[in-house]
Amino acid sequence: MTAVEIRQQSQADGFTPLRPYGPESWAELEARLIAANHRAAELEEQLEQVTGERDAAEHRAAELEDRNQELARDLDDALDIASEHALDAGRERMVPQPIYGHAFAGLVGNRDREGMER
Repeated sequence: MTAVEIRQQSQADGFTPLRPYGPESWAELEARLIAANHRAAELEEQLEQVTGERDAAEHRAAELEDRNQELARDLDDALDIASEHALDAGRERMVPQPIYGHAFAGLVGNRDREGMER
């Protein structure tokens, strides 16, 4: 750290500095420095807190993404099973059902029923 040297300045014609120079302004500068350090410490604490919250949110998002992929796989499996059941049901509808009530019930399909006489 370098030491600050104070030099006496002479007042020029009509010039007055906006801030006084010398020992009386040191207290003001020291107070401002303390306030700035305090504010920097507060901001560091806020940064740590926000960083922790961000990390927790990223972790939660990763968990949700994994869960979403699991649910997508489960949905795909359920759709596969449903389509297999639909195909089986369609195949069952294609098999002619027996016509009950006459002697050739098991031999005749629905399309031939009109041509049969009792």
